[in-house]
Amino acid sequence: GRLLYLNALEGTENVELSIVAEFGEVSVNDQTRVLSLDENDNPSWLKPTPLDAGANPDGNDSETLLNGTDLDGLIDTADNTSKNDGALFCSDVIGLANGNVMAVGGTDYYSEPGIDGLPLGVAELEGIKNSRIFDEETNTWSQSGDMTFGRWYPSLVTMGNGNVFVASGVTKLLKPVYPDEPLNSGRNVVQTETYDPCAGAWTQNPSTADRSLPLYPRMHLLPNGHIFYNAGGQAFNPFGQGYDQALWNIVASFNPDTQRWNDIGYAGLPLRLDEAGLGQLSSTLNITNLSLDQVGSLLGDVLDSPTDLLTSAADLGVSEDDLRMAIAGGMRGSTSSTMLPLKPDASGNYNEVELLTAGGVPSYAVLTNPGGYLPTDQTRIDTVTTNGDEIGYESRLAGPLNQPRWYGTNVVMPDGTVMVFSGGNRDGVVAPGLEGPIRTAEQFNPETGEWTEMATGHRARTYH
Repeated sequence: GRLLYLNALEGTENVELSIVAEFGEVSVNDQTRVLSLDENDNPSWLKPTPLDAGANPDGNDSETLLNGTDLDGLIDTADNTSKNDGALFCSDVIGLANGNVMAVGGTDYYSEPGIDGLPLGVAELEGIKNSRIFDEETNTWSQSGDMTFGRWYPSLVTMGNGNVFVASGVTKLLKPVYPDEPLNSGRNVVQTETYDPCAGAWTQNPSTADRSLPLYPRMHLLPNGHIFYNAGGQAFNPFGQGYDQALWNIVASFNPDTQRWNDIGYAGLPLRLDEAGLGQLSSTLNITNLSLDQVGSLLGDVLDSPTDLLTSAADLGVSEDDLRMAIAGGMRGSTSSTMLPLKPDASGNYNEVELLTAGGVPSYAVLTNPGGYLPTDQTRIDTVTTNGDEIGYESRLAGPLNQPRWYGTNVVMPDGTVMVFSGGNRDGVVAPGLEGPIRTAEQFNPETGEWTEMATGHRARTYH
């Protein structure tokens, strides 16, 4: 009944002029606390040991561009301080089978380049390799095995055998240039790794397990033991982040036995791909029978509301249903992706999964990623069926949200409904602070396929 709490952006109060110029020097590792509520919901707090989860007390071996060299007074300051080399900010957190909590990845802050002799420069956020475990019985953090790759904003999935699968993340967020690995520059970490809780160690998976994915990719464990990527994640709309992010539109499953990904199709659209994937990608763009002239006419409307886009489509002779599904298809940036409660078949087996995707910023299907700046109110349900290693996939639209929502947080309730909380009315990564907060929660009923507005929160909370 207790809650483990991780702070973020610790040290922001130390910034005097500019967070971009100073945060690499003045930031400190994030703090943790444990919250308990008594029978009357009165709170009490406990301080774990160590407070910052203990990563990299002697500094982090950062992958810097300048590699410590002085270039006309400009240096990297990665080794200036060790107080911000192991922040929990943008780690992923998962529960282990024994009740402990595991945090993987996180942030090393520094300035690159910096100014020699001054605590100023250009901030960099580097993903770290650490994995750390919180013991709920002793309220202590301990370090476990390091990953091969530093990851900022990865995703974790507990597999059927209890091992933990990690994918994506980025090693350098603001300046993703890797002189020793130029092919990996300008994109997220494509290599995946597997953690064995018994051995406390990570193993890098073979190259067949590599995949380009958005930050914080939306992944789910399927009943057959495969891991399903549901074409959602952090996309940094509308400017993008990775040169290969068009691949993020493709839903896929990972088979832990063969250590191989299988491309299934362009998210939301009824066309299957074989394992070649990219060779057939262009054909998915024809699913709504749009001509090139029609596509060109529609591109000018993609940053406007879906209503305006539908009006333009009607003028061009494109059906509203086709266009609604096209908008719902493809990668959804900063969206929810929630597995609805599983239902057994007549034999008592679980072979069908329904994944609810609501809100976020669409890619409009006719575009590569990233999508626009404004979120959508659309709700898409993807049905994934498993028969051994074979996977079926189809999508349908459900009732829309009562208002478009960027980065809402979904919670499955005991009665099978889904609540969504918070978020914003535009992409908050582009201009932080300008995303209008959405305080009214909504409830999705899987039986009716409709959303109902619920209570309104007292405080504005716009991020996930």
